Amino acid sequence: MASKKCPQCGLWYEEIAMRCDCGCQFPPIETNATDQSPVNANQPSQKPVTSPPAAKVNKSRPENQIASDWYIWLWVSPLLTIPTLGILLGFALASENNVGNVQILPPLAVLGSALWHLILLYPALKGRTEFTCWHGRQALLLAGVRTLVALLAVMPAGAGNYAFTAFGVPILILLWLVGNLWGQGQARRGDCALMRWTGHGAGLPIPIGQASPSAQLVVQPQPDSALVDHLVSIIRFNPDPAVRHAALDELEHLGLVESL
Repeated sequence: MASKKCPQCGLWYEEIAMRCDCGCQFPPIETNATDQSPVNANQPSQKPVTSPPAAKVNKSRPENQIASDWYIWLWVSPLLTIPTLGILLGFALASENNVGNVQILPPLAVLGSALWHLILLYPALKGRTEFTCWHGRQALLLAGVRTLVALLAVMPAGAGNYAFTAFGVPILILLWLVGNLWGQGQARRGDCALMRWTGHGAGLPIPIGQASPSAQLVVQPQPDSALVDHLVSIIRFNPDPAVRHAALDELEHLGLVESL
């Protein structure tokens, strides 16, 4: 078996040894193309496990997309609720002379137009997954907030005060814009505020676009199995105690054995 001499203390070691007991680091071992031993026993071949490619990381889960799509209804619902409100208010004005308490007519018209939002009961109750159901409920909650603001805005109008009604219009537009963007953004990230507020946050899907730090880091390199088998073979069968000690040191350096 080939051996080499330490240039500092003069001790002889097996060719596979990479450092001397005196601390001297031996130069890397150059191998032929057919040689199966690593270039450096102290630097085994690494097989790092990394996080999925960026294309996979950024890809949305199907349930995230489904939950996000239900907010499209909140985007387009004013195209139905506003004409319905106008029609109901027209009937209310037409029957004003036949109704004793006319102040209740505008709120009833708002509630009637808000019935379009009951379509969101389908994802809230029949969603494919728990995450989809909760986003259906969250979308329904946003629709309820918009309806409540509209009610508060039209109530003074029944008494002839239209100032607060005019003030409620920009508030409704702001709720429509911010609420929809907020809900869709949460759905796409795999988050749901209503789930967390009600204590169901454990059922949230893992956000695809926000991989955990442990998934992004490279896992500790694993030593080459052929090198480990070779070192174990030296420890078991080599008659030279110094060579066996050197092989044991290499295993300890690789983290496969603990020092006594």
